[in-house]
Amino acid sequence: MSGKTEKLEHCSILQIYIYSPFIDSVTNKSESQYFHLGIVTRVPLNIHIYATHPLLNKLPFDLFPHKKKVYGSQPLIFIEKFHQSAIMNEDNIDKTSPDQELISLEESRLSGILQTIKDYQIHRRQQFAKHRLQIDELKKERLNSQNWPEKNRLTEKIRDKEAYNPAKYLPEFDQTHSPYFASCSIEDDNPKIGKQTFLIGKQSLFKDNKVVIIDWRQASISTLYYEYEPGEDYDEEINGRERTGLLTQKTKYTIKASELVRIEHSEGTVLKKTANKWHQAGKGNTTSQQKEDAGDHHLVDIVSLISPEQFQLITKGYHGCLRLQGSAGAGKTTIALHRLSYLIFNYPEKFRPERCLVLMFNRALRNYVAATVKEMIGPQTPVETFHSWAARSLRALGLKKISFTANCPQEFDRIKKSSGMAKLVREYAATAKDALPTKHLFSLYSSSRLAEKFLADDTPPALLKKFIEYYSRKLAEPQQTNEIAFADVGVFLRLFQIRVGLRGDTENLAYNYFDHMVIDEAQDFSQVELECLFHATSKERSLTICADPNQQILNFVDSTGLENFQLDLQASGVSAEKLEVSYRSTMEIMEVANTVLGNVNTDGKRHGEPVYFGKHLNIDDALLDLERLVRLEQEKSPNGLIAVICKQKNQVNQIYGKLRIIPGTRKDPQNFQAGILVINVHQVKGLEFTSVIAWDVSSQSYRANSPNDRNLLYVCLSRACDRLAVFSHTTPSPYLNNFF
Repeated sequence: MSGKTEKLEHCSILQIYIYSPFIDSVTNKSESQYFHLGIVTRVPLNIHIYATHPLLNKLPFDLFPHKKKVYGSQPLIFIEKFHQSAIMNEDNIDKTSPDQELISLEESRLSGILQTIKDYQIHRRQQFAKHRLQIDELKKERLNSQNWPEKNRLTEKIRDKEAYNPAKYLPEFDQTHSPYFASCSIEDDNPKIGKQTFLIGKQSLFKDNKVVIIDWRQASISTLYYEYEPGEDYDEEINGRERTGLLTQKTKYTIKASELVRIEHSEGTVLKKTANKWHQAGKGNTTSQQKEDAGDHHLVDIVSLISPEQFQLITKGYHGCLRLQGSAGAGKTTIALHRLSYLIFNYPEKFRPERCLVLMFNRALRNYVAATVKEMIGPQTPVETFHSWAARSLRALGLKKISFTANCPQEFDRIKKSSGMAKLVREYAATAKDALPTKHLFSLYSSSRLAEKFLADDTPPALLKKFIEYYSRKLAEPQQTNEIAFADVGVFLRLFQIRVGLRGDTENLAYNYFDHMVIDEAQDFSQVELECLFHATSKERSLTICADPNQQILNFVDSTGLENFQLDLQASGVSAEKLEVSYRSTMEIMEVANTVLGNVNTDGKRHGEPVYFGKHLNIDDALLDLERLVRLEQEKSPNGLIAVICKQKNQVNQIYGKLRIIPGTRKDPQNFQAGILVINVHQVKGLEFTSVIAWDVSSQSYRANSPNDRNLLYVCLSRACDRLAVFSHTTPSPYLNNFF
């Protein structure tokens, strides 16, 4: 035999050589014009097939214009390498797989995108190397030059070249594991545009100065995906020009480790790849399902699931404050975080990531969202609780020795968290003279005049008297203390914020600092704490505030504080938006949860299993049924996170002792891996679980005359995504009388 070979590389099914005496050189070509998921769809007319390998016999030779087997010097195709994950045979592809043409198209599309990413990475490295080489050559030329004017000219040229950094226009593409999550197809009325399909991802990708993947935060284009449905006419301004046309198709994808594993077509087809076989999936891609698939139940990025209403809030103008109020599972937190990502991306000069803050209610919630914030926004944006941020802020104010303690009468917390305290602090700070830091605090608390003016209306007289006397004694102590109670932190920080402002200091971590701030679960912050956070933002006062009065669980926090704070926001321009639909829970779950609030409306997006109500004669029967149900839940959702939520802390230890024989059982609220979590109801706000078992929902635990208990029960029930069980072995709570 004589002649040359041509290698067709990167074939998604197998790699081949074409051998022909008529080919004069070896070149690389893409496989896309020859192969489409193992089926030859087009070959040059002068190519014949030499089928010696048994796998070649599986190819449809009737598609070839010349299909005879030849020897000698005739053209030859033979196998070089097989990719077992992709070869279409009986062992690893379900031949009854539905919509094989759609699967083929999408896998081919992904293969092309991955190759584009590789090409981009190679080009990027080449440009970086070229840039460094040019600078090195200029430095070498300057070193060898004996002419000072020439040295100066070369120095200026080196500076210009160093300022021209390729990294500015060739950013690293770090989404190779999942380059895009959706596509939308249009028929634009402009014939120059015509039919187009756009891929949407978390990062833009370009090829030859043309966009291949659109970043979802480029709202002028991605709005077609988020705000329109197939068959709807669009009329949008895109890149400064009005565009009209028809949206013809939308598709969602799940890509893991650069492999396509899920396709959700707008026509209703949902395909999922499991154990290397495609099959029709039984339900939509909820956040709960995403977590189960990953075996990780931290907050997930819902960028592919954003609704039109949520997208409009995320892309709302950056001026002023946005207040989001909504029911449990309505997406307040995820909207706020995606909005922050959008602002940083589109207005980098106004919203610097290191000058933004995400503030969560407690450590469990902070840990729940931290990884997603890092991926979505970047590692420079801190995620903090109020007390962790306040500690850093006090150090920034020079109060480095202050520490927090729980060793203080808790009955005073309601006074310190009252809305009247915010007014008291403002008046005291305006006239106070210099003193040792904690002496300021004790002097403020012990002022009978200020207490009578701002606290008397909402505080029982005996308690107010006891409060004043206690801090009068603290003020009189000769030894300076550096300890303050946790409930003091907001008052103490606000006091020194005001004093900093009066001195004319304009910017530090505690004052006029943050370009944007996300405040989650704002209903459980006191007015003085909210004012601390507000004045820590820059003078533009850009905030996103998430709140739901029905989820306030701290009974010592004055509920009027948030209302008063909203009035203060009016001067900065506040937009209040209400979210009605729960995207977390099934309608069956929300029906029960809303009944607790006296709300008959059941707003949800999907149906699920009926809620299980377990009425037991005694605790032993209840514990037996609990173990049975937990094991059943594990069978239903092996990668799910099952929460047994208790009202009392001693119940957590009791239930954990019963269930610890089941692998994966724990009581650590910081661990969001799959398994069984026994947890106190005060720790679950903002979290969600595959299934929830509400333990001992009795009239003693959730009392009829306690708004706080009502809110706690609502929070407990609304943590469930897919399934909910409610247990009672005594008299059930009156909030649930209709269900037992």
